[in-house]
Amino acid sequence: MSWRYHSASPALSFSIVVQSHARRHASRPPSALSAAEPVDAPGHRTGHRADGGLARATGDRAGGDAARVADDRADDDGARAAGHRTGDPTAQPAGDGASGVAPGGAADSASNSATNSATDSTSPVRGGFTSTRFVLVEPSHPGNVGAAARALKTMGFSRLVLVAPRVANVQNDPEAIAMASGADDVLACAHVVPTLADALSGAQWSLALTARSREYGPPQLAPRAAAAHAREHAVHGDIALVFGNERTGLSNEDVERCSALAHIPANPAYSSLNLAQAVQVLSYELRIAYLEATDERASASAAMAAGASTARAASDEIERMFVHLENALIALEFLDPANPKKLMSRLRRLFARTALEHEEVNIVRGIAKHILLKAKGRDSETS
Repeated sequence: MSWRYHSASPALSFSIVVQSHARRHASRPPSALSAAEPVDAPGHRTGHRADGGLARATGDRAGGDAARVADDRADDDGARAAGHRTGDPTAQPAGDGASGVAPGGAADSASNSATNSATDSTSPVRGGFTSTRFVLVEPSHPGNVGAAARALKTMGFSRLVLVAPRVANVQNDPEAIAMASGADDVLACAHVVPTLADALSGAQWSLALTARSREYGPPQLAPRAAAAHAREHAVHGDIALVFGNERTGLSNEDVERCSALAHIPANPAYSSLNLAQAVQVLSYELRIAYLEATDERASASAAMAAGASTARAASDEIERMFVHLENALIALEFLDPANPKKLMSRLRRLFARTALEHEEVNIVRGIAKHILLKAKGRDSETS
């Protein structure tokens, strides 16, 4: 059983609210807000209605939301209706990729400008913002999708991928738009794909969120350690963070597709996080990791410049390798398909402990190919 998240109904906000600051903003009309304030929106919408509905939808900005949505989104409705959000999850959105800011990048706080400018725009870590995709598998609540988009934009990310969302055309859902609260561009550019395999296509490292430790499966990491791994892998290409749906989380099959697992060490007495809260926690950890200037990053950059880096294998390459290897083990009668036990899970975990390179995958597949050829020849001789 993977991570379970609560519904978006409590209208959870992901800002750290200082009450005096909230009162100062509450008196300002929505139109007075600067584009540079995506986190501290008016009223902060942290209040809960007695019926559990969205405070944001009927609260302090009820009158201003419709006008804001109509004004801010009028220009791109046609393009969005044309379906440009669906398709290839590897496509990077328009925007300031070098600075690591999502489209509409002025929303990234000016307080980070000194840190950002101190980092070379060609640095692989800065590129991590645009090479990192966040994948939500079968999200059921539009509000969670919108809130996740907001969480990403506040941390400078913009690549959101939705796997078979339960609500069709969720990017245009009023609840999702309301909870996005200024991150409409991230929501509008979200890619919709039918399967997790499609969402991971082209990614050479992926991280699954889980609610508990598992005996089998990929290596398990704390969020901060996972962010450090992500930073190193982002040097080599696309990476993905995978989140399960609100009720059932990720299936075992989905988890085994990923390179590593992460678990948020929440309060044991009440450990259930809302989906968008989990996205906020991981996106924050990645932001800190990407902005840190470290000797390891400089070494990785120098290695890339010298051409010393070898291409990492993408997720879909690794999946084809496992299929090939499983068929070979069946041909050897080492694996009984009627009673496989945990053999393939253990092998997946074994390979997940290292970052497989393209050539290494080809070697394993070459071995599997020759096993199958030998087995076929043996069967021909006996028949």
